[in-house]
Amino acid sequence: LIGSLAHKVQQVIPMPKIEQIAEAVKEQRPTFTYLVDCELNDEMRKMEMRCDLQYDRYGDLRAYIVFISDVTQEQNMLKELELQKSIAEAALVDAEAANNAKSAFLMNMSHEIRTPMNAIIGMTEMITKEAYSDTIRNYAQKIESAGNVLLAIINDILDFSKIESGKMLLEEKEYDYAIANNIPVMSIL
Repeated sequence: LIGSLAHKVQQVIPMPKIEQIAEAVKEQRPTFTYLVDCELNDEMRKMEMRCDLQYDRYGDLRAYIVFISDVTQEQNMLKELELQKSIAEAALVDAEAANNAKSAFLMNMSHEIRTPMNAIIGMTEMITKEAYSDTIRNYAQKIESAGNVLLAIINDILDFSKIESGKMLLEEKEYDYAIANNIPVMSIL
């Protein structure tokens, strides 16, 4: 019965090749493992073959035992994991490229907007100084104030894009704590 069963198993799953056994015996390995593809019930399966070698006290091969495990599901999961890993790596590359493009856009736009903003602020300063009417001077001061707020926002955007791109340089400077302590704090709700 055992011989008949072994013969049926050998028809479906190839046993270790004599070369594999000879190499393991030569290296005196107690075990070796390999994978084989075989068709089982009209379905291709991946089988792991573990061959345990039994030696006598002189180091000669006495017997070998083959353990067979169906590892198809594990192999398929490994392939799926590798696929998901490559998809994630590609997504990371795309995200980094998009982030770099965004940073470059912000930096370029803040430079492009800052130049006309400085012209607006400069012109409103001139209007404020040369205006004969208090109403015009008041309008010009409001324009200048709004322009300075917009310029501060543009500078913050530029600073943020510099931080993201690693181009921000920090300087060490002394400051007057009394002046810094009296700066009004704005909050946005």
